[in-house]
Amino acid sequence: PGRRRYLAHGDGLQPLMTDDQSLASSLDVFGGELTCCRLGHADGGICDRESLMLPVLGLVSEIYRKRNEDRADAWEFLEPILDDLFPRTFEFVQEEGDGETRTHRVLFGDLVEAAMYAV
Repeated sequence: PGRRRYLAHGDGLQPLMTDDQSLASSLDVFGGELTCCRLGHADGGICDRESLMLPVLGLVSEIYRKRNEDRADAWEFLEPILDDLFPRTFEFVQEEGDGETRTHRVLFGDLVEAAMYAV
């Protein structure tokens, strides 16, 4: 939906995304395997998903706030896939010596709904 985005190449403009499924896949930051996950969170620190959660929550809040203005196309696209793009929890896997520990951690929880209520 909405305006198309293009990428300039030496041979002209190329559509950045050719369909909604490609765009949704590109926006699915929290569904992919991040570098820290691939490395097994060996340092015991937080997952990059947790570090990205608040900035991304701010972006979706801004889109929601302007959903009846200049962000209507973006909101129309995001609304049906909010649960997919902004998961409530995720599985944290940490490599430890000869094994691994798996735990479920809260990611967005109910913060997307809370942010929409607050806006």
